[in-house]
Amino acid sequence: PALLAKITSMRWLNLSLAIACTGACLSIVGLRPAFSPAAGNSSTLVYAALYAVASWAWTLALFGLALRYLSGYSPVRRYLSDASYWIYLVHLPLVMALQLGTSRLALPWWLEYPMLLAIALALMLGSYEWLVRHGRIGAWLNGKRVPRLARATQAAHVAA
Repeated sequence: PALLAKITSMRWLNLSLAIACTGACLSIVGLRPAFSPAAGNSSTLVYAALYAVASWAWTLALFGLALRYLSGYSPVRRYLSDASYWIYLVHLPLVMALQLGTSRLALPWWLEYPMLLAIALALMLGSYEWLVRHGRIGAWLNGKRVPRLARATQAAHVAA
């Protein structure tokens, strides 16, 4: 608990460090990708060090922000948490099939990507709700579900 409190309290410092190191990395390599081997000079070493620090700082900053602002109960986050393993299991073949299906469409990436994301999420969450959540697969993935009435009874018993 003490470490989590420290991470939470340092979230803004870590976020500032993450943004600064990311900006420094971008100033070294630029915004356009270069498809050539990295030069073996000091700027490569500086970039690698800044990249490592930025990665850790982003991780700690986002973790601290989540602990501060997302630590309360949310039915939506709970549902997405329960569905996450199912989404992980089925996303790759589904996304590949959707990409194959849309490969002949001449859509720009900025239109195709959100469209595929929305369709894939709708299919994955729909299949989770109707095929998995209340069945044997859901019990296997998430453990046995306690009916809503039983949860209310348990909560009242604990509170008394």
